[in-house]
Amino acid sequence: MNSYLKQIFLTGAALLALATSGPAQSDRRAEQLIRQTLSDYRKADCVRIRFSGDQTGSLLLQGKCFVLDYAGITSWYDGETQWSYVRQNDEVNVSTPTEEELNTVHPYAWISHSENAFHCRYAGQRQAGGKTVEEVVLTPKQGNSLTSITLRIGTDHRPVSICLQADGQRQEFTVTTYETLQRQPLSAFRFPIKEYPNAEIVDLR
Repeated sequence: MNSYLKQIFLTGAALLALATSGPAQSDRRAEQLIRQTLSDYRKADCVRIRFSGDQTGSLLLQGKCFVLDYAGITSWYDGETQWSYVRQNDEVNVSTPTEEELNTVHPYAWISHSENAFHCRYAGQRQAGGKTVEEVVLTPKQGNSLTSITLRIGTDHRPVSICLQADGQRQEFTVTTYETLQRQPLSAFRFPIKEYPNAEIVDLR
């Protein structure tokens, strides 16, 4: 995976982590907040998150499947195959991610192999956008480019903002909408080839 795509997917990882990560070696309040947030997420069949900040984009998440639209790249993952469409080049890269790649870019893979993917620390209350939020800092147990994720969680147990530290860079995103949806068909998480008839397909499998 090239560095640009890795940056894109690490952003997705920050968002996915909020919905899929169990706490590890956490203080009590941090663990409570994460468990409440995780419980609310699991009650939904499918979730759509829209975000703004350093970049704007959206994430459709259902179990281990996702669609991430961010910074000129749209990526689909159906649990087995990954399609990454680069609008600037009208090109889609098709791959079957290895376990190592998934561990880098998709926190669902972490929780599939280990119940406790992150160390979790409560960092207190803050004011954000006129709201009182509680801040939790997650650090991955397994070393990789993702250094930390700082989550600000509202009283409704939904994300307000997410700060990502990765590869020595900091990116911050504000969650503008968090919608619960009906369960989507698997086709929603696969590249819709009919919508991109002129796209060059690069099969990396």
